[in-house]
Amino acid sequence: AVWNEKKFAVDQQWADQFHVWTFEWDDEEMRILVDDEQINSQKVASADGTGHANPWREFPVYMIVNVAIGGANGGDASGTQFPVQYLVDNISYYEQIPDTLLVVA
Repeated sequence: AVWNEKKFAVDQQWADQFHVWTFEWDDEEMRILVDDEQINSQKVASADGTGHANPWREFPVYMIVNVAIGGANGGDASGTQFPVQYLVDNISYYEQIPDTLLVVA
């Protein structure tokens, strides 16, 4: 699978609203969701084509939030009126807690 193989069209009404973007990453798979709808996924083992272990466990991970305009994913930006606004209401980071066994005596 190619990471950027899925796209969806947006219009001005969609752009005028806030949306919840989610990136989930576990030992097996990475998933991108928009407003709780999964739009993309990729197996961790195939992310770099070499079958390495999950780098989440080996290296620090950083979040970068930007507005990319044009290119293969952004499409033709020649009709865009600049400047544009990129509004972010909130950014949250959560770490999944592994399942634990509860022993009741």
